[in-house]
Amino acid sequence: MAKSKGRLLAELLASDGKVKESKSALDIAGGKLAPDDIPVLPNSKLQNSSISIAGHSTSLGESVSLNTGDITEHTNYKYYTEGRVRSAISATGDIVYNSTTGVISFSQAAGAVISVNGTTGSVVLDTGDVAENGNLYHTTARARAAISATGSLSYNSTTGVISFTMPAQNTGAITEGSNLYYTNARADARIAAADTGDLSEGSNLYHTTARARAAISATGSLAYNSTTGVISFTMPAQNTSNITEGTNKYYTDARADARIVNAGSANWNTA
Repeated sequence: MAKSKGRLLAELLASDGKVKESKSALDIAGGKLAPDDIPVLPNSKLQNSSISIAGHSTSLGESVSLNTGDITEHTNYKYYTEGRVRSAISATGDIVYNSTTGVISFSQAAGAVISVNGTTGSVVLDTGDVAENGNLYHTTARARAAISATGSLSYNSTTGVISFTMPAQNTGAITEGSNLYYTNARADARIAAADTGDLSEGSNLYHTTARARAAISATGSLAYNSTTGVISFTMPAQNTSNITEGTNKYYTDARADARIVNAGSANWNTA
């Protein structure tokens, strides 16, 4: 019967976790242990089930949070300190540097100015103390003399006043831009290209079939369907009693007798 993994491991290992000397050559098929022949051991069962990282102990498979305070400084890669930064720089010439405080200051080199533009002591100058050379100072007269005006602008170089007089203007004097001037040809072309679809309906309404059908009605012998627009006529039963006499007279005995009398007896046909 095949041995279980636990039994095989117990026969193979001593109490210190090392392979027993007597079992160093096991009679196993093929002369080798297959990976499936060895059971998985939890970390807690190992002789060294915990490790130490930068002085912090933790179990195998766990993690440790560290900061620069936990890591020993390397010889070549130093941590930052203000003292190290301040000692790493220096200054020469008119620049003074205090490596203790880190303050950098500037001191004017020895040798006082004897005079400036003929003035000694505490010197305060303005443009009145500096002689004019190629770059001229501003004066109102120079500014006014430097400009001029033409066209509709007029300029008084004495007072410096610039004025503008608008010339008489009409459309003949103004060049046509994007806003085009009116011409009959443009108006005619615009009208010819338009139809009722381009003109919004106002108080004068456009024709529609529905409006036309709704605008009429019928009475008497006429019948009207405002939905379809069909007008029909039904002739009523007619006889001479219903028709007004016109130029063609109806027959009456009186009219016949009068006709006979007027014709005279000579015209009677008694045959």
